[in-house]
Amino acid sequence: MTVADGRTATLRRLRPSDAQALLAAIDEADPADLRRRFMGSTPPATFLLKRLADIDAQHHVGLGAFDGQRLVGVAQFDRGDDRPTAEVAIEIASDWQHTRLGTQMLLHLSDMARECGITRFTACFFADNLGIQHLIRDIDGRVRIHYEAGEGFAEIHLDRAPEPTLTRASGVTGQ
Repeated sequence: MTVADGRTATLRRLRPSDAQALLAAIDEADPADLRRRFMGSTPPATFLLKRLADIDAQHHVGLGAFDGQRLVGVAQFDRGDDRPTAEVAIEIASDWQHTRLGTQMLLHLSDMARECGITRFTACFFADNLGIQHLIRDIDGRVRIHYEAGEGFAEIHLDRAPEPTLTRASGVTGQ
């Protein structure tokens, strides 16, 4: 896919063999970005690698954006059962933010979720995280956001296909 500034990235499903790329991305990430992503301290590497190993294409799905071998974006959804709701999270490398990469990743992840029978994403974020609020609204789904005690809570309905204003790249590779 090509992003707003002309750079290209390859989107594909994450797999356990991406462990080193994930750890390198965490090591390179801006600490403030990680704090916003995890709503506090970054979990230990062992936890993150276990989550990567748990990817099953049905309940835990991860999508990676790669600039060559470098992992520059991760979008994921997780659900604990077969209900049509999953929690969504996304992190984009600082030097790839504001390029619409996050929007394109979230659009692809939404398509993948619909294929799994998911009709709604939920997300929790710091109320001052304007980037995620703009990103959530960019996917053109029905979105409801409310705030409580410094946290934002979003509900994104996927049951009607979004009609994005950007061109989608062809399908995501890898299983």
